[in-house]
Amino acid sequence: MNECLFFTTPKAFTGPPAELQHNAFRSWKLLNLPVLVLGDDIGVGEAARTYGFHHHPTVSKSSDGVPLVRDVFAKAENFRDAPCYAYLNADIILTPALVRTIRHVSSLMTGQQTHRHFLLTAQRATIDSSDLDTIPDSDFFDTVEGRQTDEAAWDGLGAIDLFVYSKGLFEEMPPIVIGRTAWDNWLLWKARERGASVVDLSSAGLLVHQFHGYRTAGGWEAVWTGNDAARNIALADGKMLGLGAARTDIWDGERVAPWTDSSVELYRNDSRNIERRIALTAGVARRALAGSGNGPPEALGAFQICLQATGRYYSLWPAMGDGIPVESVLETVERISRKDLSQTERLTIVEDLMATPFIEMLRIKVLSQGRPLILWGAGGFAHRLTRVLVRHGLTSYQIVTSTDDSVGKTIHGGAVISSQSIGDPDGTLSRAFIVIATTAWRDVKMLLEQRGLQAGADFAG
Repeated sequence: MNECLFFTTPKAFTGPPAELQHNAFRSWKLLNLPVLVLGDDIGVGEAARTYGFHHHPTVSKSSDGVPLVRDVFAKAENFRDAPCYAYLNADIILTPALVRTIRHVSSLMTGQQTHRHFLLTAQRATIDSSDLDTIPDSDFFDTVEGRQTDEAAWDGLGAIDLFVYSKGLFEEMPPIVIGRTAWDNWLLWKARERGASVVDLSSAGLLVHQFHGYRTAGGWEAVWTGNDAARNIALADGKMLGLGAARTDIWDGERVAPWTDSSVELYRNDSRNIERRIALTAGVARRALAGSGNGPPEALGAFQICLQATGRYYSLWPAMGDGIPVESVLETVERISRKDLSQTERLTIVEDLMATPFIEMLRIKVLSQGRPLILWGAGGFAHRLTRVLVRHGLTSYQIVTSTDDSVGKTIHGGAVISSQSIGDPDGTLSRAFIVIATTAWRDVKMLLEQRGLQAGADFAG
């Protein structure tokens, strides 16, 4: 066979993921791609047969039931000898332009006399795909491409959903799992570590990602802070790259050219992209509240993704819906749809809504009880969080960091001190309420518990 084998491992074809995966599978079928579908979750085998794809039911999984990347990739390579392999997340819609480029560039790369390994990928753009199932086949790609051109919001350089690679590139992998943080960025690192050419195809066509909340992936906590996520982070051991740092080359429409800092950057989180992100969020949230989705939880999930994508504060421990009245959610949707407010004002409205339960907790734990406030973490998340605290009158706090480069500085008025210097001679630590403001929250939680502090009563995060 002289064609790339595409492969994927879907979620169960139930609930919201089913619609997204049917849209993606439909695009692959219309493009006549050779596809291998792996897994035995509900409806997966039936969907593979419906679309005429190959199916392999057996995939090794973690103790939490999430597929292991190395087994998924190995199964694909063992299924068929091909010049290259293309892993796709199961909600990704491909378009004719991008597939033509994948075929052309992979053929160029496999024909190189050096036999150098390669990895092709692209940035993604998110669209609202809620009614694509009503579009006839003859209009499907025109509709998708029109939405991407007019409405889509580009996602950042860290979210990678397509890996087209030469056979054997990923022969050795730790037992990381698909669909949890760090796995895609580890693959980019591994490609560079092996000296592969990493080619950015973003200018060639559309890698279309369908909007979804994290409920479709097992919940926000599962993706970012659950057991599998923690294992992925530990196994990756800091060996992670985004596309911006990983790419060595770019497809310029005519050739594979070396990437330089002066190369055209497709993605920018500029005013236009933020405007599209807000509109996308408002549309998804409005439909959810109108009964075509999962109501307030889905609307709040859309808000949370919007904040994450625009560099705003978003909770690492969301209790979706707890403490946020439905009336406030409805009001927020209407306010962010108004064009007489600036982007900053509309994002602040969303940020304040999502911070409501957290701020109310701090009013009780800190202001009402007269306890000192300590934030554990001095990175980007802490910077975003402190802006919200100051806006709500919580201006007195200390910030603890485990790195030395921030010690002695202040973040929005809060002094940064070293975790190594923290003792408790005057009882300040035991009296304080501590907010864990770092993605390394498990380590901090363990440390605080070792000091006799209790989650909920003495710290959150």
